[in-house]
This record gives sequence, C-alpha cells and structure tokens, in this order.
Amino acid sequence: MSNISAEAYQTTGEMYPNDLKECSIIPKESFIGGWYLPKDMCNDLIDYFHSNKEHHREGVVGTGAIKKSVKDSVDLKIAINNFDWPIYKFRAYLQQCLDNYTKKYERAGMINRYDLIDYNFQYYKPDGGFKTWHCERGSPKAANRVLAFQLYLNDVDNGGTEFEYQNLKLNAEQGLCTIWPADWTHTHRGIVAQEDKYIMTGWFEYVSTRESIIPRWVQQTHI
Repeated sequence: MSNISAEAYQTTGEMYPNDLKECSIIPKESFIGGWYLPKDMCNDLIDYFHSNKEHHREGVVGTGAIKKSVKDSVDLKIAINNFDWPIYKFRAYLQQCLDNYTKKYERAGMINRYDLIDYNFQYYKPDGGFKTWHCERGSPKAANRVLAFQLYLNDVDNGGTEFEYQNLKLNAEQGLCTIWPADWTHTHRGIVAQEDKYIMTGWFEYVSTRESIIPRWVQQTHI
C-alpha cells in the first residue's frame, strides 16, 4: 500500500478529483451512473482487505442470516468514521462520483439530505456472488436508503452485475464505480464468475440531525 499520509495527500490538490471518466455504455434513462476510479487505488484497497483478515466475516443477507445459496461472500465492514489509508482516498473519490451523479440527475440533489453509512468490502471466491435478484431497499430496516454504490476492485471475466428492468449487464471492470437508486426499480443480481472478485459496496441514507463526519474540505451540500 501507499505510505503517504492522508494529510499530505490533502495538500497535493489531488484529493478531490474533477475529471473522472464516465462509463459511456450506461444509458442515461437507466438512472445508473458510472465513473472510473484509479486502478492503483483499487489495488491498495484489495491489499487493505487482505491486511485485515481478523475482521473478515461470512457475508449475510438482509435478515442477517448466512445463506450461501443466495449470497456467498467474505465481507469486511468499514465504519463510517474509518479514515485509514487508502479508505480516506476512496471516500474523496466516492464523493466526486456522488457529485457527478447529482449533476447528471439533478432531482437527486433536491430531496432531503442523505449521507454515506457503514459499508463493506465483499470478496467472492469462484462460483460465489450475490446470486439472486434483490434490491437495496426491500424491507423496513432499509427504508431510509436512497442510493447504492458499488466499486469493482478487479477485472473479472463474465462477473459483473445484471439489472433486471434496465435490461443491462455491466462488466466487472477494475475502477468502475456505479451509483443507482436503492428501490425495486433497480432490482439486480451478481453474475457468478469462475474467478476471484472483489468489490466495495454500500448505501447513502436519509439523515436528520446528525452531521456528516466527512471532513468539511471534502463535503458538498448533499452529503
């Protein structure tokens, strides 16, 4: 992993990128946005996942149960107040993706304030994955979710994500970070691959009185 400190990186002027390449194959009418993040950061994030094996857990479904026929993964939960390196760098890039999304879909920036919550690394062994159709706001427990995100950390042949009603299959391209509405309109499933697959994924939820703990120099008005 890079040994540069978060504070030092802040002073380089690179911490808040403005020129992320957009994934051009995603139709605007899908309400899915995709942008490419640096591949070297993705490699650092995979290293971070492997360096924290003591915190790895079997992946669970929405009820909290382990059901490998539905979701077969090894997860690493990242707390919202975790600013380890390279998590700190990733958070700034995710912020830029969210800014790009709300510029592309302006109405997404006009609703009540929402913010990132705890999120996950997910590692899928060959034949693993989130195999069944699901959405990210499918129960009262998930009712405050507004948007979901996913970042592919490595290239995987025939191992991306399929969105049912958009009739869209996205390839697992290293660095591709996607954001989409959390509701049933964006029902999706993972495409089961025959090789290792690493992703980061999570949600933006409605908030009321609590303040975002993203550093203010990174903040924008809607996160």
